[in-house]
Amino acid sequence: MDTAKKKNKIKNIFIVTILFLFLNLAFNNCGQPGEIKMQIHSSTPTPDNSSAAEPSIPPVTPPETVTPSPGLVIEPPPSTVVIPTPAPPSEPNPIFVVDEFKEMNYSFNVSESEKVDILFVVDNSISMNYEQSNMADRFHRFLDSLNGLDWQIGIVTTDVSDPYASKSDGKLLIFDRVKSYILNSKMDKVVVEQAFSETIQQNNNGSSYEQGIFATYRFLERDIERSEKLIRDGSSFSVVIVSDADETPWENAQGKPIVKLRNKPDELVKFLKNTWAGKKFQFHSIVVKDKDEKCLQESQNEGFGLKYIYLSNLTGGIVGSVCEKDYGSQLKFMGEKVKDLVKSVVLECEPQDTNQDHIADVKIQSSLSFNGVGQIEIDRIEKRSLFFKGDLPAGQYTVNYYCKKP
Repeated sequence: MDTAKKKNKIKNIFIVTILFLFLNLAFNNCGQPGEIKMQIHSSTPTPDNSSAAEPSIPPVTPPETVTPSPGLVIEPPPSTVVIPTPAPPSEPNPIFVVDEFKEMNYSFNVSESEKVDILFVVDNSISMNYEQSNMADRFHRFLDSLNGLDWQIGIVTTDVSDPYASKSDGKLLIFDRVKSYILNSKMDKVVVEQAFSETIQQNNNGSSYEQGIFATYRFLERDIERSEKLIRDGSSFSVVIVSDADETPWENAQGKPIVKLRNKPDELVKFLKNTWAGKKFQFHSIVVKDKDEKCLQESQNEGFGLKYIYLSNLTGGIVGSVCEKDYGSQLKFMGEKVKDLVKSVVLECEPQDTNQDHIADVKIQSSLSFNGVGQIEIDRIEKRSLFFKGDLPAGQYTVNYYCKKP
């Protein structure tokens, strides 16, 4: 009986020893995923192929050597798989389109006073009686918009057929009431209105080849030589044309138009820029608007004013309708644009945003001795027109901006 108890006790000790070895082995292999090494002590040395020494297991001497049962299987602990945390994606570098924009500069002068010089170009062909009368009756609305400005006004006709005639080829018409070719803001307002009304209404026996752009070009060439000039230094320059036809060049024997350099809108702008550097310029049109068939049929109007409309759009001007029953509102609007021109410039393109901050990249430099750049504020940008806040001090200014390359 004592022998059976002794064997039973030895068996229990053996099982406890085996469990202790298993737990010790599992603990020593913790942190080495996927690999379990068992160290067996024997009289024959086992070669060590690892570069690092394995942790030793303290020997446990069983009270008696007992061979474990063949049915006992010791399973290794499951391997641990460590998944590395992926690094956060880096921010993509901003993409800039190289060589997409062209840097532009526009220089202009501001005089001590707000000077505006205005040229009216009137169609004096036979079909223009109504339009001339309408202009005469509503001119005061235009004049009212110029309050506070130092303005000058002159008139030419669209007839360029005779370089020797007094009312042709870009020659200023004389205002008989004041015995002058130029009206100005120093004159009595009532006298100015009467003089303009009398002069704008012509006998309408002018050439049927209405050439308002050509006439404006010739006026500019003539004004350079005049002693009493309409265009002054430091002023802005505005043209208002009234016609029921488009620019109509002469024709050759085959009926093909002979378009000369002076008939071309772009050439007019180029000549103005080359002759009066920094001159602010707008061209306003009272014409038959594009595709306005109803207006075209009224009063025997001759054609859509496409070249004049193009020039108005090119310079930031206004396009009015020759068929309006009352010219008052559109003349008032044009007068306001003339006044705005003192506080604005028209650029060659709509300024672009090159750095993608949703703001057009525009810088203004000034020749003023004080920190002029810091005192110049942009009020708004409307397509190609740049408007300033308040009055600009007299001086030289340069606008730096960017256009898209074609």
